[in-house]
This record gives sequence, C-alpha cells and structure tokens, in this order.
Amino acid sequence: MAVFETYCATYQEWREAVGRIAENGTEAVTARGESRASPDVILARNARRDLVRLATELGVTPASRSKVHAAPSSLEGPSKVAEIIGF
Repeated sequence: MAVFETYCATYQEWREAVGRIAENGTEAVTARGESRASPDVILARNARRDLVRLATELGVTPASRSKVHAAPSSLEGPSKVAEIIGF
C-alpha cells in the first residue's frame, strides 16, 4: 500500500474510532465487571501516532516540510494552470 493510501486508511480508522468514543464513552466494562479503556481509545491513540509518522514521511509537518526538495521544472514559461489562474 502506498504511503498516502495508508495515511487515508489510517485517518478513516481514527475518525471511526473517535466517533464510536463519542457515542459509547472512553471506558468499557470487561466480562468480570472491571472498567478499562475502551478498545476504541487504544485504536484512536495508535492511529493518531501512525498519522503523525505518516504525515512526517509525506512531508506535511512543518519540520518535515523543510526537508523536502522538489526538482526544478523542466517546463519553460508559465504552466497552463498558472495562466488560467493569473500567475
């Protein structure tokens, strides 16, 4: 799976877990009657950690953005898109 695709899938997992937490709360009761963190809390925490790691790999965090270097364009003159939007 490509990095961006993994980021999108992980974001979806995080959103779904956060939605379930909003509906059901942060705690779950075990079969023995003990209260513990909901599995969704753990899933959301892990997904959030993975999102930060993937965002860094994609170069979209402020720190990682400074490390991304784009190759110069081989096209001469402004692009068609630049002409259309007035750059």
